[in-house]
Amino acid sequence: MELSWLKYRRYFLSATPVAPFGGGTTVSDSLNKPLRTAGSLPVAFNRLHLTGREMLYIAEARVAQHMSGDGTFTKRCHAWIEEHVGCAKALLTHSCTAALEMSALLLDIVPGDEIIMPSYTFTSTANAFVLRGGVPVFVDIREDTLRAVQR
Repeated sequence: MELSWLKYRRYFLSATPVAPFGGGTTVSDSLNKPLRTAGSLPVAFNRLHLTGREMLYIAEARVAQHMSGDGTFTKRCHAWIEEHVGCAKALLTHSCTAALEMSALLLDIVPGDEIIMPSYTFTSTANAFVLRGGVPVFVDIREDTLRAVQR
């Protein structure tokens, strides 16, 4: 079985920055630029972390026909999280929005409950709770840590 993505494997497996499709800014240059600094440490925005085995894992999932859902890699992730976090059961979601929706359901948010959250966040952070009648209370955040300002 010929896998059409094999011709692009060098972009995933290269140890050095590679410009996509023969020109322009390299992928790693674009993704590793610091957004801001926290003390003396740069905080990278949307940094890509590669292990060098990504294409192999994609091929394994594709051959097993488990590109989504409860496949081998999902089960391996569940087991890893359960072991390293020490929880009885882990569940992966397709997005943070979905995870927040489930959290709001599990917390039994009722109309009028106040939920403290940072003012600098995605709208879905508030939506998960507002949809259940919760009232978001937005707080300022510290520029150096992006955590809530303590008063």
